[in-house]
Amino acid sequence: MTQTWSVMGGYAYQNAELTANQSSTIRSGAKLAMVPEHTFSLWNRYDINQQFGAALGLVYRDSLFTSTSNTVVLPSFTRVDGALFYRIDKQYQVQLNVENLFDKKYYASAHNDNNITQVRHAASS
Repeated sequence: MTQTWSVMGGYAYQNAELTANQSSTIRSGAKLAMVPEHTFSLWNRYDINQQFGAALGLVYRDSLFTSTSNTVVLPSFTRVDGALFYRIDKQYQVQLNVENLFDKKYYASAHNDNNITQVRHAASS
């Protein structure tokens, strides 16, 4: 965009569907586990001056199935992330990233229909 402002983004569409039976319980037409149909990300960075910078980003993930049984769904979510940068010299930069700025509850991953990871910001109670 400019020398002080940069924007990066990405979008993915995935149709992760089995095309053949894998077993008596994993059938053709089932969606693969942990594969969202739509994902989107956008990251903005602004360099305030030669030493300091700040960034703000969005991450969206569509709902997805936790296993090929296709019975348990993790809901979609949109998360806001941020970062601050400080350039010490030409070789070194310190960076502080904060994920989930608005402390929104979301489900990050699952290992099956019963082992699901819920995420909240570390400072929440």
